[in-house]
Amino acid sequence: MRAAYKAWWLGLWLATGAAAQEPPRPDAVVNCSDGPVALSGDAALSLVLGLEAGAAAGAPADWYLVASTPLGWYSADSTGAWIPSDPETIAPLYQGPLLDLPLTEVLYVAGLPPGSYRFYFGVDTVPNGQLDVGALSFDAVSAALATGGAPAPFPAAPGSSPLELGR
Repeated sequence: MRAAYKAWWLGLWLATGAAAQEPPRPDAVVNCSDGPVALSGDAALSLVLGLEAGAAAGAPADWYLVASTPLGWYSADSTGAWIPSDPETIAPLYQGPLLDLPLTEVLYVAGLPPGSYRFYFGVDTVPNGQLDVGALSFDAVSAALATGGAPAPFPAAPGSSPLELGR
């Protein structure tokens, strides 16, 4: 009787999608660190992204890569170009199924203007070409670039809301 009861609960758990409720887990890393990172002005910045799709593997999603920079907001488009954006006009980098993405370097650049940078990598599971914050799983990483050869002091951490919307 006890085994039948356990089997019934397991069946109910699987049928209600409880096993599939683990959200995808994006990962963003700057210069081998989850940040924040302070860099000298002449240092190169490396951005590495990864994704564990988990139980959501294969589900359709909008993928986003966004940066808050000293020059404003930018989002990466499907060609890999950085387009000036704001939180209301961000377009997806990619629209397609969720899949496991091993850590992959997507940006390596030197000579950026000094200041604070924050990179956001996320997926939203409402694939409509619009950023749906309620369906968004994201990770963010920060870097501060100084002028000259000394590392920049890192400013206080920005807000924790997705893409700092509502500022």
